[in-house]
Amino acid sequence: MNKTHKIILLLIIVCGSGFNRSYAQYFTNLNKTEDIFNYEVKVIDEFIERFNDDPNSFIRKTYKSQKKPFTAGRERLLTSLFNLANANMLKDTSLNDFIRQVAGKPELIHFTDGHWYANIVAVINYDNKEMEVPVVLDIMSSKEGWSKWMIAGVGEIAPASAGKSNINYKEFEAKKAPTYISTSAYSTDFVELHYVFATNIDPKNFFEASLLNSEQGKNFVSLVKNGKIHFLYARNMTFSFFQVNNWIFNVEHFKRQSLNSGWLINDIRKVSATEKVRLENKQLLR
Repeated sequence: MNKTHKIILLLIIVCGSGFNRSYAQYFTNLNKTEDIFNYEVKVIDEFIERFNDDPNSFIRKTYKSQKKPFTAGRERLLTSLFNLANANMLKDTSLNDFIRQVAGKPELIHFTDGHWYANIVAVINYDNKEMEVPVVLDIMSSKEGWSKWMIAGVGEIAPASAGKSNINYKEFEAKKAPTYISTSAYSTDFVELHYVFATNIDPKNFFEASLLNSEQGKNFVSLVKNGKIHFLYARNMTFSFFQVNNWIFNVEHFKRQSLNSGWLINDIRKVSATEKVRLENKQLLR
């Protein structure tokens, strides 16, 4: 049994016990190579537009260009955004509540709004040793219409758990640095951090003010500006969303030949308003 058929079988089992049964029948009819490509959530922008059932979403425009009918409503699209290989998560019957709530109001999430975060493990050269540090970034948007990523949290520096890299950070830092982290930076695993972790940076262009005012932020920036920390690469990127009322969820990337692949929800929790505030503060690693 290949991965595609395993995912479909799991979906049928899950739908039989929790999700609406009609979802299972819909996905069993989608097993061609082009459907696998169409349903893969390739970038986080696509996750957001599919979550919102945007009429101009990639998947809708692709089916239209292929002259094929696209009959999935919002509830089916939301179902397709869960990691259906995670049997433990899908045993949670509250997922039906989440789908009904989001599709019913309806509730939307937005790239340029706050309360969602990119989480990475930054592998760094720290005092000539390969180390790593958790980094959290969020989106800052202005009334003038521009948006950019900002570093909102940094964790404790620890020995690197990945293999040694051969990246020469000096060739990046010798170039003229940008004055912001572009909104598309996540698509290149935040390679722009090569220019941010450099001695000549202006911290307020890249670090949230609340982080700069914290002891943790001050110490980290001091290490950067004194040439003690240099960015090598990012790994383990995930996204955390706090935008939906009473819910938080995490999105991870799953690379597989399946209708259910790409950026998918792999963890979700129903929380009170008070608990949500507490967990969002914890998200910032402070």
